[in-house]
Amino acid sequence: LDQKLAQEFAMWVRNIHLAMFAFLVAFVGAYTKDSAAIAAKGFFQGYQPITCLVVVLEASGGIIVALVIKYTDNILKNFATAISIVTATTLSIIFTGFVIHPLFVLGTVAVLGAITIYQRNPPNKDNTIPCACSSRTLKMSDGDDGK
Repeated sequence: LDQKLAQEFAMWVRNIHLAMFAFLVAFVGAYTKDSAAIAAKGFFQGYQPITCLVVVLEASGGIIVALVIKYTDNILKNFATAISIVTATTLSIIFTGFVIHPLFVLGTVAVLGAITIYQRNPPNKDNTIPCACSSRTLKMSDGDDGK
């Protein structure tokens, strides 16, 4: 396999691994809480078409995030996250009468602040950290030392 095909394959495999882990956690949670109802009426009891739409949108969102990170960078994904927070809040206020609580404001400010700080100070691309004892830098191991 050439390098590009291997990277694309790795992205899909990573997404499948994450989905399997999420499925396992959701499965355990559902059966721990609602095992009797699931046994009696089935797992999809009470699902409406809108519920299925939300599931599809959430799954699509995860794939879109992976593609955004792959083809752009993490900073653009963080800006998209900030925009989605503001948009979702605005739409919730307009359509559902959402009342903004002080803890919501605190959480939103913390997330937006973290995104801003991350954007201003991106991580080292060369994986080095400055050494305070001299003008040298220390190379961090990337975990692939051939062992």
